[in-house]
Parts: sequence; structure tokens; C-alpha cells
Amino acid sequence: MSAIDTKRLCEKAAEYGMDLSAAAPQLAAYAQMLVEYNEKVNLTAITDAEGIEDRHFIDSLLLASQPEVQGSLVVGTDPEQCDLCIEDHRAAPQHCILWVEDDRVLVQALGSAVVQVQGQRIGDAHVLHNNDVIKLARTTLRVVL
Repeated sequence: MSAIDTKRLCEKAAEYGMDLSAAAPQLAAYAQMLVEYNEKVNLTAITDAEGIEDRHFIDSLLLASQPEVQGSLVVGTDPEQCDLCIEDHRAAPQHCILWVEDDRVLVQALGSAVVQVQGQRIGDAHVLHNNDVIKLARTTLRVVL
């Protein structure tokens, strides 16, 4: 039995303009490995089929499909004001900004929003490194450089 419903995953992906039909078998195999390994080592609390489809696969693929950012990226809940809009009722309309400066990627909270990097609250601009984890309210982003 598969850890995910590949038909449902493909239908959800199609709603966002993604065709996963060719990748569905590999994603199903990966999901099964995730569930099995999670029984030995607690990797994630999300192990139900729909959670894996939505949170692990669809969310990640949507983020990966975003255009490459030139200059800066505002992250928040307001689609009119943000380059990357997140669905998180605890996040601010404009929660933080990320930008490139001298071959470095930086992040800074906007207004009174709280941003954590690697579990530590940041104040001013913070230099990001590969695989850093950014926490915005209930939303978690991983930096891939």
C-alpha cells in the first residue's frame, strides 16, 4: 500500500499548473521511505497521506516553481504587497524581506514581525547560509543557496 494517493497528488498539482504524472511513482516511493524511516527516527509529525501530499510535496514544489528573485523578496500574507505570499494567519501582511548584497543573502523582519533563523530571533539584517531554517510565525522556510 502506498503512503500517498498518487492520483489525488496529481490532481492537486494540476490545480497549480504542475504535471506530476511522470514523477508520481518516484514521489510515492519517497513518501513510503519517509513513513518507514519516520517510524525509526522522528523526522516529521506529518505522516498521513494527505499531509505528505500537501505539506511535503505540493508546498515544496510550489515554492521551487517561484521565479528566481532578482534584488529582493518580500514575504508575508498580503498578495498585493508580497513577492512570496504565505497562508499563515499569524504572519504579518509584510513579514520579512530577503535580498542579495555582495554575493550574500540577507533577511530582516519588517515592522514588529518576529523572524527566527536557526531557532534564534533576529533583530537587524541577518546573513543567511545554505540550509538555514527561517521561521515566520507558523511558516518554516529552508534556504537553499
